[in-house]
Amino acid sequence: MRQAGVLAAAALVALETAEERIRVDHQRTKKFAQEIYNLKSKLITCDPDVIDSNMVLLHFPSPSFTNEDFVQRMAEVKIEDKEQVVVKACPWYRNRVRCVLHSDLTQEDLDSALMKIRAIVL
Repeated sequence: MRQAGVLAAAALVALETAEERIRVDHQRTKKFAQEIYNLKSKLITCDPDVIDSNMVLLHFPSPSFTNEDFVQRMAEVKIEDKEQVVVKACPWYRNRVRCVLHSDLTQEDLDSALMKIRAIVL
């Protein structure tokens, strides 16, 4: 019975702290989407008004720059890159990439990812 109490205590802590962490993740996700939207790029778009979770769908309307191109470029680090960072992503359904933010990502991580996106699509 003692092990059940330990598990129950962990579950109670999670229940008490999860709501705030999720709220913060959702706010950061909306801000991330807004930053991408503000780029006004012809290669990548997203709609920050539909964000109500920790996921952002990026759309790639141009056949000259596909979601696969984007994912490949985000995974590369070139000498001339201002932002020496790798961002892991997967193409998702035709011309889209799904970005999932979580509490382990710092604001610095998000800023680095945005700088890399800017460098690729502008």
